[in-house]
Amino acid sequence: MLNYRRIYVQGGIYFFTVVLENRKSDLLCRYINECRQAYAETSSFYPFKTIAICILPNHFHLIIQLIEIDKDYSKILNSIKYNFSKRLPERIIK
Repeated sequence: MLNYRRIYVQGGIYFFTVVLENRKSDLLCRYINECRQAYAETSSFYPFKTIAICILPNHFHLIIQLIEIDKDYSKILNSIKYNFSKRLPERIIK
């Protein structure tokens, strides 16, 4: 089992790369509007500052800054992934 080191800092700035399970997929570009909606929904529910985002066909890079009283970036990433997945057509998820 992997043992990741994670640092949680209130108001911290974090860089992430989030990759689709299927590296040959182009879902993020093919469903870019759903991706934007998922991101907007997450940012309205969990406030954070977007410093930069780059969306590619099968992954995205993200730099965010949390609000001063927040240090849990995991909930933000999980929410983005969940909100995007629920917007995809059911035939794609199977």
